[in-house]
Amino acid sequence: MNRHTDTVVCFDLGGVVLRICRSINEAIERAGLEQRDHERDVSQHEQTVHAHQTGRLSCAEYYEAISAEFGGVYTPEEIELAHFLWIIEDYAGIATVVEELNNTAGVRTACLSNTSDSHWKSMQGIERIDHHAHAGPSEAIACIQHKLVSHELGVMKPNERIYELAEEKLDVRPEQIVFFDDVQENVETAHARGWRARRINPEDETSVQVRTYLTNEIGVLSGSPKSC
Repeated sequence: MNRHTDTVVCFDLGGVVLRICRSINEAIERAGLEQRDHERDVSQHEQTVHAHQTGRLSCAEYYEAISAEFGGVYTPEEIELAHFLWIIEDYAGIATVVEELNNTAGVRTACLSNTSDSHWKSMQGIERIDHHAHAGPSEAIACIQHKLVSHELGVMKPNERIYELAEEKLDVRPEQIVFFDDVQENVETAHARGWRARRINPEDETSVQVRTYLTNEIGVLSGSPKSC
Protein backbone atom coordinates (compact mmCIF):
# COMPACT_ATOMS: atom_id res chain seq x y z
CA MET A 1 0.00 0.00 0.00
CA ASN A 2 1.07 3.53 -0.73
CA ARG A 3 1.12 5.47 2.50
CA HIS A 4 -0.09 8.62 0.79
CA THR A 5 -3.22 7.16 -0.81
CA ASP A 6 -4.68 4.30 1.23
CA THR A 7 -7.55 4.71 3.71
CA VAL A 8 -7.65 2.74 6.96
CA VAL A 9 -11.11 2.03 8.37
CA CYS A 10 -10.54 1.45 12.09
CA PHE A 11 -13.10 -0.02 14.49
CA ASP A 12 -13.46 0.00 18.23
CA LEU A 13 -14.59 -3.50 19.25
CA GLY A 14 -17.09 -3.51 22.14
CA GLY A 15 -20.16 -1.51 21.14
CA VAL A 16 -19.16 -1.34 17.47
CA VAL A 17 -18.09 -4.80 16.29
CA LEU A 18 -19.24 -6.81 19.32
CA ARG A 19 -22.40 -6.61 21.35
CA ILE A 20 -21.31 -6.58 24.99
CA CYS A 21 -22.75 -6.20 28.47
CA ARG A 22 -23.02 -2.57 29.45
CA SER A 23 -22.54 -3.12 33.21
CA ILE A 24 -21.08 -5.60 35.65
CA ASN A 25 -24.59 -6.34 36.95
CA GLU A 26 -25.70 -7.31 33.43
CA ALA A 27 -22.70 -9.64 33.15
CA ILE A 28 -23.47 -11.15 36.56
CA GLU A 29 -27.03 -11.84 35.40
CA ARG A 30 -25.76 -13.45 32.17
CA ALA A 31 -23.56 -15.68 34.29
CA GLY A 32 -26.66 -16.98 36.09
CA LEU A 33 -25.59 -15.50 39.41
CA GLU A 34 -28.13 -13.96 41.74
CA GLN A 35 -27.79 -10.30 42.61
CA ARG A 36 -26.37 -10.27 46.14
CA ASP A 37 -26.68 -7.47 48.65
CA HIS A 38 -23.47 -5.53 49.02
CA GLU A 39 -21.99 -2.10 49.52
CA ARG A 40 -19.69 -1.77 46.55
CA ASP A 41 -16.45 0.15 47.01
CA VAL A 42 -15.68 1.65 43.59
CA SER A 43 -13.03 4.10 44.77
CA GLN A 44 -10.24 2.20 43.03
CA HIS A 45 -12.27 0.77 40.16
CA GLU A 46 -11.01 3.07 37.42
CA GLN A 47 -7.37 2.46 38.40
CA THR A 48 -7.98 -1.31 38.52
CA VAL A 49 -9.54 -1.37 35.05
CA HIS A 50 -6.81 0.86 33.66
CA ALA A 51 -4.06 -1.37 35.06
CA HIS A 52 -5.75 -4.48 33.70
CA GLN A 53 -6.43 -3.08 30.23
CA THR A 54 -2.89 -1.75 29.86
CA GLY A 55 -1.31 -5.08 30.76
CA ARG A 56 -0.08 -4.07 34.21
CA LEU A 57 -2.49 -6.24 36.22
CA SER A 58 -2.90 -9.95 35.53
CA CYS A 59 -6.30 -11.51 35.00
CA ALA A 60 -6.13 -13.33 38.32
CA GLU A 61 -5.23 -10.09 40.12
CA TYR A 62 -8.09 -8.32 38.36
CA TYR A 63 -10.67 -10.91 39.43
CA GLU A 64 -9.41 -10.67 43.01
CA ALA A 65 -9.64 -6.87 42.93
CA ILE A 66 -13.20 -6.81 41.56
CA SER A 67 -14.27 -9.46 44.08
CA ALA A 68 -12.87 -7.26 46.85
CA GLU A 69 -14.67 -4.25 45.33
CA PHE A 70 -17.93 -6.18 45.87
CA GLY A 71 -16.96 -6.90 49.46
CA GLY A 72 -16.36 -10.56 48.66
CA VAL A 73 -20.04 -11.39 47.98
CA TYR A 74 -18.87 -12.68 44.58
CA THR A 75 -15.80 -14.88 44.50
CA PRO A 76 -12.93 -14.26 42.07
CA GLU A 77 -14.11 -17.36 40.16
CA GLU A 78 -17.60 -15.89 39.79
CA ILE A 79 -16.16 -12.57 38.66
CA GLU A 80 -14.07 -14.47 36.10
CA LEU A 81 -17.21 -16.10 34.71
CA ALA A 82 -19.07 -12.78 34.51
CA HIS A 83 -16.02 -11.21 32.87
CA PHE A 84 -15.91 -14.04 30.30
CA LEU A 85 -19.60 -13.66 29.47
CA TRP A 86 -19.30 -9.86 29.11
CA ILE A 87 -18.83 -10.43 25.37
CA ILE A 88 -22.08 -11.51 23.75
CA GLU A 89 -21.77 -11.74 19.96
CA ASP A 90 -20.91 -9.93 16.73
CA TYR A 91 -23.40 -7.31 15.64
CA ALA A 92 -25.38 -8.55 12.65
CA GLY A 93 -23.76 -7.70 9.32
CA ILE A 94 -20.54 -6.21 10.69
CA ALA A 95 -18.34 -9.06 9.42
CA THR A 96 -19.76 -8.50 5.92
CA VAL A 97 -18.81 -4.82 6.12
CA VAL A 98 -15.25 -5.72 7.10
CA GLU A 99 -14.97 -8.27 4.30
CA GLU A 100 -16.21 -5.74 1.74
CA LEU A 101 -13.68 -3.19 2.95
CA ASN A 102 -10.89 -5.76 2.70
CA ASN A 103 -11.88 -6.33 -0.92
CA THR A 104 -11.95 -2.60 -1.73
CA ALA A 105 -8.88 -1.25 -3.50
CA GLY A 106 -6.94 1.31 -1.48
CA VAL A 107 -8.61 0.38 1.82
CA ARG A 108 -7.29 -1.51 4.85
CA THR A 109 -9.13 -2.46 8.03
CA ALA A 110 -7.96 -2.15 11.64
CA CYS A 111 -9.25 -2.18 15.18
CA LEU A 112 -8.21 -0.01 18.12
CA SER A 113 -9.71 -1.30 21.33
CA ASN A 114 -9.43 -0.93 25.08
CA THR A 115 -9.44 -4.56 26.21
CA SER A 116 -7.67 -7.16 28.33
CA ASP A 117 -5.72 -10.31 27.59
CA SER A 118 -8.58 -12.60 28.66
CA HIS A 119 -11.21 -10.76 26.63
CA TRP A 120 -8.89 -10.62 23.62
CA LYS A 121 -8.36 -14.38 23.78
CA SER A 122 -12.09 -14.93 24.23
CA MET A 123 -12.92 -12.78 21.18
CA GLN A 124 -10.62 -14.95 19.10
CA GLY A 125 -11.86 -18.26 20.52
CA ILE A 126 -8.53 -18.97 22.21
CA GLU A 127 -9.89 -18.97 25.77
CA ARG A 128 -13.15 -20.53 26.91
CA ILE A 129 -14.85 -21.55 30.15
CA ASP A 130 -16.31 -25.05 29.89
CA HIS A 131 -20.07 -25.59 30.11
CA HIS A 132 -20.97 -21.93 29.66
CA ALA A 133 -22.65 -20.47 26.60
CA HIS A 134 -20.52 -18.23 24.44
CA ALA A 135 -20.95 -17.08 20.85
CA GLY A 136 -17.48 -18.32 19.94
CA PRO A 137 -14.74 -16.46 18.09
CA SER A 138 -15.71 -13.24 16.37
CA GLU A 139 -15.99 -13.64 12.61
CA ALA A 140 -15.55 -9.89 12.17
CA ILE A 141 -12.38 -9.68 14.25
CA ALA A 142 -10.90 -12.59 12.34
CA CYS A 143 -11.36 -10.54 9.15
CA ILE A 144 -9.77 -7.34 10.50
CA GLN A 145 -6.30 -6.91 9.02
CA HIS A 146 -4.51 -4.81 11.67
CA LYS A 147 -5.30 -5.54 15.31
CA LEU A 148 -4.29 -2.94 17.90
CA VAL A 149 -5.32 -3.49 21.52
CA SER A 150 -4.61 -1.53 24.69
CA HIS A 151 -3.18 -4.33 26.85
CA GLU A 152 -0.48 -4.93 24.21
CA LEU A 153 0.18 -1.25 23.50
CA GLY A 154 0.34 -0.34 27.22
CA VAL A 155 -1.98 2.65 26.86
CA MET A 156 -5.75 3.19 26.62
CA LYS A 157 -8.12 5.46 24.78
CA PRO A 158 -8.69 8.36 25.14
CA ASN A 159 -4.98 8.91 25.90
CA GLU A 160 -3.63 10.61 22.79
CA ARG A 161 -0.57 8.34 22.79
CA ILE A 162 -2.58 5.31 21.69
CA TYR A 163 -3.77 7.18 18.60
CA GLU A 164 -0.23 8.22 17.84
CA LEU A 165 0.93 4.61 18.17
CA ALA A 166 -1.85 3.50 15.83
CA GLU A 167 -0.69 5.98 13.18
CA GLU A 168 2.87 4.71 13.51
CA LYS A 169 1.93 1.05 13.30
CA LEU A 170 -0.46 1.60 10.41
CA ASP A 171 2.07 3.89 8.71
CA VAL A 172 -0.50 6.51 7.75
CA ARG A 173 -1.21 10.15 8.40
CA PRO A 174 -4.12 11.00 10.75
CA GLU A 175 -6.45 12.13 7.96
CA GLN A 176 -6.18 8.71 6.31
CA ILE A 177 -7.95 6.99 9.22
CA VAL A 178 -11.73 6.61 9.45
CA PHE A 179 -12.60 5.64 13.01
CA PHE A 180 -15.75 4.26 14.67
CA ASP A 181 -16.19 4.17 18.46
CA ASP A 182 -19.18 4.13 20.80
CA VAL A 183 -17.55 6.44 23.40
CA GLN A 184 -17.81 10.13 22.62
CA GLU A 185 -14.57 11.06 24.41
CA ASN A 186 -12.63 8.55 22.30
CA VAL A 187 -14.18 9.98 19.14
CA GLU A 188 -13.35 13.55 20.17
CA THR A 189 -9.70 12.72 20.85
CA ALA A 190 -9.39 10.98 17.49
CA HIS A 191 -11.07 13.91 15.74
CA ALA A 192 -8.69 16.36 17.44
CA ARG A 193 -5.75 14.44 15.92
CA GLY A 194 -7.28 14.76 12.47
CA TRP A 195 -8.93 11.34 12.19
CA ARG A 196 -12.31 11.15 10.48
CA ALA A 197 -14.08 9.88 13.58
CA ARG A 198 -17.71 8.95 14.08
CA ARG A 199 -19.61 7.88 17.19
CA ILE A 200 -21.67 4.71 16.87
CA ASN A 201 -24.81 4.09 18.92
CA PRO A 202 -24.40 0.57 20.40
CA GLU A 203 -28.15 0.24 20.97
CA ASP A 204 -28.86 0.22 17.21
CA GLU A 205 -27.50 -2.03 14.48
CA THR A 206 -23.95 -0.84 14.10
CA SER A 207 -23.31 -2.22 10.61
CA VAL A 208 -26.04 0.04 9.21
CA GLN A 209 -24.50 3.10 10.87
CA VAL A 210 -21.01 2.21 9.65
CA ARG A 211 -22.15 1.47 6.11
CA THR A 212 -24.20 4.68 5.90
CA TYR A 213 -21.26 6.83 6.98
CA LEU A 214 -18.77 5.07 4.70
CA THR A 215 -21.17 5.37 1.76
CA ASN A 216 -22.41 8.92 2.22
CA GLU A 217 -19.45 10.67 3.84
CA ILE A 218 -16.39 8.72 2.68
CA GLY A 219 -17.60 7.21 -0.59
CA VAL A 220 -16.06 3.81 0.14
CA LEU A 221 -18.91 1.27 0.22
CA SER A 222 -22.19 0.84 -1.58
CA GLY A 223 -25.36 1.52 0.38
CA SER A 224 -26.41 -2.14 0.51
CA PRO A 225 -24.42 -5.26 1.47
CA LYS A 226 -23.00 -7.45 -1.27
CA SER A 227 -23.81 -11.12 -1.30
CA CYS A 228 -20.94 -13.26 -0.06
